[in-house]
Formats: sequence, structure tokens, C-alpha cells
Amino acid sequence: MPTIFVSHSSKDDAKVRTVVEHLRSHDMTVWVDQKDLGIGSDIPSTINKGLENADIFLLLYSSSAAASKWVAKEWSSAIMRSLDADESSFKIVIGCLDSTRIPPVLAGMKSVDLYPDIDKGLRQITAALGAKDVDRPSVWYYDDEQICLDAFEQRHGNTFNVTSFHGATQLLASLMSSLRDNSLPDVLLLDFHMPRSNVSPEKLETARNAVTNLVDTEHELRKEVDRAWHPAGVDIVEMVRSFYSPEEVPIAMHTQQGLILLRDDLLQQLEYLNVGWLIKNRFSAETDRMVLDGIARRSGHQITRKRPRALIVDDNPNYIASFVERQRDYYDIESIYSEDAVMGQLAKMEKEGGLPDIFLVDMYYPTGNETPELIEHANQKLHEFAIMENETQQLVREAFTPMGISLLRQVRKIIPASRLPMVMYTTSGLVTVGDQEFREVQNRGCGWLLKNRYDERTEEVLILGQMMHES
Repeated sequence: MPTIFVSHSSKDDAKVRTVVEHLRSHDMTVWVDQKDLGIGSDIPSTINKGLENADIFLLLYSSSAAASKWVAKEWSSAIMRSLDADESSFKIVIGCLDSTRIPPVLAGMKSVDLYPDIDKGLRQITAALGAKDVDRPSVWYYDDEQICLDAFEQRHGNTFNVTSFHGATQLLASLMSSLRDNSLPDVLLLDFHMPRSNVSPEKLETARNAVTNLVDTEHELRKEVDRAWHPAGVDIVEMVRSFYSPEEVPIAMHTQQGLILLRDDLLQQLEYLNVGWLIKNRFSAETDRMVLDGIARRSGHQITRKRPRALIVDDNPNYIASFVERQRDYYDIESIYSEDAVMGQLAKMEKEGGLPDIFLVDMYYPTGNETPELIEHANQKLHEFAIMENETQQLVREAFTPMGISLLRQVRKIIPASRLPMVMYTTSGLVTVGDQEFREVQNRGCGWLLKNRYDERTEEVLILGQMMHES
């Protein structure tokens, strides 16, 4: 653990004591003058020695600290040390005890607000100083909207050790520092979109309203789909997993809207069963193969055949024909139309020459109780939703730029996926992302999580799943 030099004003002793006790409870070595100076010590020389031996300079800034010449001398000395080429591992962190403005020369340093929510601030300062909470995974989250950062902290602060970043420069600087200290977070969440610099307020508001309406419509569409179809794909997966491990049979749930429409409890169940996702006919055949190969790899499955073997179950013959047409030059494909034939087909394949390298399972099947009118109504709603998606896609592309991909590129230049799992956390990314962008995100070891779609528990399961996939 690092040694921390705490610079503060004696007028803030009560708040400082809370911070110091918290850091020491995480087995961090903390040097703070009033407690650590011995009687009769030469104060200036002792403080200088403490500063020289520290790995981190923690400035607890406030109106009282701003008025203290002694504190100013300490942080000035710290800055001089940080500029020394031989002190590249030394870092400065600022804990703000009140709203006093930080001096311009310190504005580029990592800072954490310790007010008005001291508990939230303590969690963030612990992460910033390189200590991990053993009971909670560390999650760093970048978003250009403070309201989203606050909402995530409120939803997940008791499960994850959350550190928020509102600026890209601050995020990248903190990652570099954490890389040197070997204290990278367990996972990094990146917001996908940020407003274009030249977009008008009216166009920005229109795009945001369109996304909100899309999400609201998705929630209503779930009810329509559940009335018309049954998510039997979940039952199929559970049955297969009773006999075959993910290493033996990697599974991809292939569906047009299932990832959005599936109930939270079923989505959690599929994550526990190590199931990947393929969205039907959304991307190119090459991108679909990349996704399927990635699912097999993350499942621990070794593809040894020159032509991988694929099995697909779907009650829609048209989709099976479409998949065969798109992928016949790459896969040896076998297909079935009924969930009742799954186990028999897998046993037959195992006996004749080996289990499939990827098993595609359709999500939704007729309930058996539906009427033609109910099916027609649900299909009409899905058609209307597809039109809304296309309209929203255009509005979002005109108003927002995919900043998340730019950040992903910069991070992956220095930190591989094996050391830092990453997730694109976005409201509308899968609606607006193009084929090439989607492929790039996947190739760089980054997953997707849709904002405002799921409850807290489901989000946490999906984030933890990404951490495990890339570890």
C-alpha cells in the first residue's frame, strides 16, 4: 500500500481525522503532521522528510487551507517533486472539504469532492489513492452528464466502489497514474455519446426527447411481446446447460429485440448461464461471425475445425434460410425448428462427429394460447418500433458524436482488455452505432450496457459478467 502525506489546515482537524481514519482502515500508511510529529521535533525538517518519503500527496483543501501559507508551501513542494523526471510514480490528489475554488496550478490534478456527501467522497478518495475495497469491485464511470454520474452512484454505490469522471482528460490522466501504481479499476464504463460542438440547443433537445420516447416505448413493447410469444429460448438454454458446459457448447441467443424486451430476471439467468447475444440482421455477416467467435472464445471453447460447426434452432424457416445464406461459406450449419428436438440433435451431433462450436437459440416462440389477432397486433407494434428506431437513429447521429469510441481507442493503446474490462454504457448506442463502429468496440474487448433499460440488480450482474469475461 502507498504512503500518503496529508496536507491540511489545523482548523479542519475534525474532517481530516475522519479522512485519515478511513484511509488507515484500508491498511494505508498515512502521515499527518499533528499526530505524527514527536515532541521537540524540528517541524520543518520533519515535514520535509514526511513529504520526501511519501508516494502520494493528499491535499485536503478548504477555505482554511487556502488561507494557510504553510499549506501553500507544502503543495508547492509537492508540485516541484512531481515535475522531477525521477519521481514519475509520485502523484498528487486533492480532497475538497468545501466549495473553495482550487488554485489554477492545481486544477489539472485528480480531485474528489468530500462534501456534501462524505461517505461517497471517502469511497472515491480511497479508489483515487489506489486502495481497493475488498468487498466491492471498483468501477470507474465516465459521462459528460453529471446527472447520469449521480444516478449511477445512487443506484450502485452500495455494490461497487464507484469513481466518477466528468472530463476525458481527467479520466485518462487517472488511468495513467493507476497503471503506474498497478491500481487499475476492476471495470471502466464509458458513455458512448456526447453532444456535437455545433449542434443547436433545439436539435439537442429533440434528439434527447426522441431517445426518452424510444426507451419508454421499449418498456411498453415488452408487455405486447409477452402476450404474443413465450421466451422459450431461456428454457432451452437451461435444459442444455444441465447436460453441457459453456466450454462444450457455447450458446448465442439470437433475436431481434430480445436483449431489450426480455424481463430482468430472465436476463440475469442467461448471464449466469454464460449466454452471449446476436441481434438478428442488424449488422453484416462478417460482424455476426466476429460476435459468434467471441462468444465461443469467452466460453472457453476451443475451435479446432477448419470450418466451425453451427447449430441453429428457430421456429421461423425464413430466418434459418437467411442465416444459412449469409454464413454457409464459413460454418457447417445444421438447423432445427422445434425446441423439442434440441437435446436429440445435440446427442446425434456428439455421436457423429462432435458438438457444435456455436449453438444459436431463438428467444421467442408462440405461447400456444395466442390468437391471430394478438400476433398481428404484436407484429404491428414491432414494426412501428422499428420505424421509431430509424427515426431516432438519424436524430441522434445529427446531435451527438460517439466520444466513447475515441476514448476506447486511446485507452486500449496503453491498457489491454485482459487488464481493464470496459463497457459502453449508453442509452441509444446499439440503435445508432454502425457496423464498423460496433465491430471496433467488440474487437477492442468492450461490452455494451444499455442505460435505463434494467433494474439495479440486472445492471450489476451484467457489469460483473463483463469483468469475468475479460479477466
